[in-house]
Amino acid sequence: MKKAALISKITPRVATLVILVLFGPATSLAGEVYGRVAKNGAVFSNASVTITCSGFNETGQTNSNGAYRLNGPSGENQCKISVSSASNSITVFTSQSRTRVNLEVTGNRLLRR
Repeated sequence: MKKAALISKITPRVATLVILVLFGPATSLAGEVYGRVAKNGAVFSNASVTITCSGFNETGQTNSNGAYRLNGPSGENQCKISVSSASNSITVFTSQSRTRVNLEVTGNRLLRR
């Protein structure tokens, strides 16, 4: 009887551990790409910012202060970031947690600040 009680207590714990091992890393390793965008030296609000990596694509908008925050890819990656009204994109390297990328659109060229 004691053995059955012990197994019934261990089984839910093992199931929880298996779920955390299988699904935890995917969400905990997702990076974040954030920063501010300026255009010709002024805040660039409501700009579309896109990050593109191998097998990953995310687009967002800057707020009234020119700030943006995107869910990035999991792990370390080489990606491209583009901004609406810019004719080019720039290469960035993301980390496993957060990557800050401040951008400037001058004329129609995108630069990292």
